[in-house]
Amino acid sequence: MKVIQVLMLAIGGLLLGCTEEVDSGKLLDADNKVYIQSYISPSDTLISINVSRALSTFGTVFKKNDREEYIEKFIIKNAIVQLESESGLIITVPFVSEENKYQLTSSLFPIIEGNSYYLKVVVDDEQYTSSCSIPKKVNNPRYNLIKGVSEYDVKQDVLKIFFDDIAGENNFYVVGGDYSYAIDENKYINQVYFDENRFVTDAIGDGDVLSTSGDFYRNTGGEFDQESLLLQVANVEENLYQNLKATYSNQYNDGNPFAEYVIAPDNIEGKGGVGVFAGYNLTEEEIILINE
Repeated sequence: MKVIQVLMLAIGGLLLGCTEEVDSGKLLDADNKVYIQSYISPSDTLISINVSRALSTFGTVFKKNDREEYIEKFIIKNAIVQLESESGLIITVPFVSEENKYQLTSSLFPIIEGNSYYLKVVVDDEQYTSSCSIPKKVNNPRYNLIKGVSEYDVKQDVLKIFFDDIAGENNFYVVGGDYSYAIDENKYINQVYFDENRFVTDAIGDGDVLSTSGDFYRNTGGEFDQESLLLQVANVEENLYQNLKATYSNQYNDGNPFAEYVIAPDNIEGKGGVGVFAGYNLTEEEIILINE
């Protein structure tokens, strides 16, 4: 699957794993909760759906880094997972034990811009449903590179990304990027840190040119075979945007006694169901840097 750094928010992080925050009130009686999470996009080569138990953190103890214990207690391996397109195509998504997810290649179930999709998950005779739509793709992202001051062969540059808002609707964007350089056959990647600036909306003006900026560390010591920037702009559904933003805020403020915990939305219907099923559309633009 083409994993979008901006959606990793963890990502932190996509558009493209994620740790989602869900309504804490829905998790208080957590023994019977089922957590479902999937983000789908035309840019994905794999469609992945996580189905697990949402157990309360109170009284739940695991040994550090004990992955097997986590899998046995949380991952649900025997669910029935189905996707349906608005054209009526229905497909059952198999469980892939190597990934501990339900997965299939997107060639078997194409994701198309503007279309709606429907998810059904059955666990222990309980049914959970959700739906999402795929937003439009952003065209022609641009950039401006603001050079920092070199110190010990490293400098901190600022990357400013511009893009045109899609007019006529309310849009929610998540922005990311990478700086990379190659020496011989080795490629090195530095993340661009947008932090909370990664979240952009068109609330200030429909159809306007939107912009945001992040910084990154750039190696200036030596000759490189190539330097490049990867610009990423994801147009995401509002529930995914709010979910990721809440996750970022809660992680950023973790340990701050004066910060309020942010409750994120979820859109899973069914008794004891929590999580997010959402669509996004990713635009990537690679820029080769020459004498920048």
